Amino acid sequence: MQTYAYQWADGTVSVCSVRNKEEAVELFHESAPVTRKLVIGLKESVLFAAKPDIDKGWVPDEKEPFSPELICEILERCYPNYEEQMYDPRNEAVLKGGPIPDVVRKKLETALKRDMDDAKNQIKRSPAPPDFVNLFPKGLPGQEN
Repeated sequence: MQTYAYQWADGTVSVCSVRNKEEAVELFHESAPVTRKLVIGLKESVLFAAKPDIDKGWVPDEKEPFSPELICEILERCYPNYEEQMYDPRNEAVLKGGPIPDVVRKKLETALKRDMDDAKNQIKRSPAPPDFVNLFPKGLPGQEN
């Protein structure tokens, strides 16, 4: 995957990760018309952090920064319990975007905590990366410790 950026007339920059420039142009074009030659291939990788907020969803500013497809994939893969509660047909207020009743809020908070605990447990179970110094106590050839 390649990372591409596009600077809009208002000064904001959109970034996407796709297979090629043509896909980047198509993706950016879904928001507004773009000039193909101004789509920039970035050399560096992009890191962003996203955390669900029960009241605000995924919105760090006034606009939705993530495509609906990306939100669905993040929810499905990173927050399965939260997603299940969020899209439970019985939680009509959440689905319509209205005020969240306390009973539903408690279920969402519990599901989110369960997902966070699962992530912590997975990290604890993962093997720690080996210590480079232990693997190569004298360093690599030509390197002095």
